[in-house]
Amino acid sequence: MRKLTLIFLCFLFSFTSGWSARLFDGVDDKIAPSSAFDLDDFTLEFWAKTTTSGQKAFIGVVETGTAGLLQILTNLDKDDLAAADKTKFNVRVSGGEHDTAEFLNAAVYDGSSHHHALVRSGDTTTYYVDGSSQTLTYLVNSLSTSTVTITRTIRIGARNLRGTDDLFLDTTIANFRIWKRALSAAEVGALASCGHVALTARHIDYPLWGTASPEADLSGNANNGTVSGAVAADHICGPYR
Repeated sequence: MRKLTLIFLCFLFSFTSGWSARLFDGVDDKIAPSSAFDLDDFTLEFWAKTTTSGQKAFIGVVETGTAGLLQILTNLDKDDLAAADKTKFNVRVSGGEHDTAEFLNAAVYDGSSHHHALVRSGDTTTYYVDGSSQTLTYLVNSLSTSTVTITRTIRIGARNLRGTDDLFLDTTIANFRIWKRALSAAEVGALASCGHVALTARHIDYPLWGTASPEADLSGNANNGTVSGAVAADHICGPYR
């Protein structure tokens, strides 16, 4: 009986440990959460597997006036980022306060799975890849402790440029979360090791299991996301829970 029980548990684990992800085709795929939000300290965290070239968006929203901007762009090869294998993020709390930085990490674009975490705590921003903080080159470094107010819905796998979507991503993303707090380095490291952190204080929590639209928000905030095109892909990191 113990042997049969063990066999059953192994069989069950094989169906619960390997979650799916979402595959974006680089043309018009995106996920659009259902609400805007305000954030003070926060963490934006996800898994990605990409060889993307050119300027694309893991996540992006661009506002007008004094509203906020939040975006992470990939492997840039134009504008102020001439070299490939660079990643850029931009956080804006008002028209005159920006935090824009880039880092060079070729491993992000090697076609393997990597964990990303953008952590904002007070007036300090840290970007982690696979649990290791990156050396940032700041283009603008004047972010205050003001709240980041996002009044336009964000896009995952694209950028919402004042109502027009662009910079479509061609990669796989899984386990996308926006936390309402700054995760510690230890917590980021645990998540990067496919470990567990108490899933509290989240604004958005998408497992990205590659199922039907809308993508269910597991945060409890009912921010379900409309999926356009992104389909199921092999899992990146599991188990999710």
